[in-house]
Amino acid sequence: MNDSEGRKRRFIFVIGKGTLGKLLACDNDLTHISIGDLLRENAASSAAIGWHVKNGALLPTEFLFPLLRETVCDSPAGCPIVLDGFPRRLDQALAFERVFGEPALVLFFQCPREVACQRVVNRAGRPADNSEGFGKRYKEYLELNPDVLDHYGSTRGKDKLVEVNTSGATETSYAMLLAALNKRKEWSDLVYSDNSTPSP
Repeated sequence: MNDSEGRKRRFIFVIGKGTLGKLLACDNDLTHISIGDLLRENAASSAAIGWHVKNGALLPTEFLFPLLRETVCDSPAGCPIVLDGFPRRLDQALAFERVFGEPALVLFFQCPREVACQRVVNRAGRPADNSEGFGKRYKEYLELNPDVLDHYGSTRGKDKLVEVNTSGATETSYAMLLAALNKRKEWSDLVYSDNSTPSP
């Protein structure tokens, strides 16, 4: 895929609760790519990826981006893509933009630290799904996330950020997400352009 072809793709970045990103993609016939799932699927074939997954560490962009690019290229042409769990830091976003252009929207799911920690610990299906692993990831989140939000927020003139409080039940948070998206022209352009036909 060359740069001009890559820039024809349309993307939504999702920062936060992965359940909502998957629901959004499923309900609107969008392609869903979970960065976490992608890394776990490739952990056995790459020592570097395997180490980072096992230790709950943030994978450097030079390892992540080639894998992400290949996955995007293999996805159905013309179908908007929900990138769940991306970007985690600004250099990832900038590397992505150089090839694929800017995302249509960036969804940021806010959640209090205590609630997020409890959800991770209750999930406990992965090596780093414990309070210690969560603490490490949350520290990185506090350090790295503000630059990403600033980059896509209205202060930089991009105004691509959609923020949703996800501290409540999944059904409540999802309803709030849909209400916020339905106010955005970018969302209508994505789901009603060539992916589906709006109701009369």
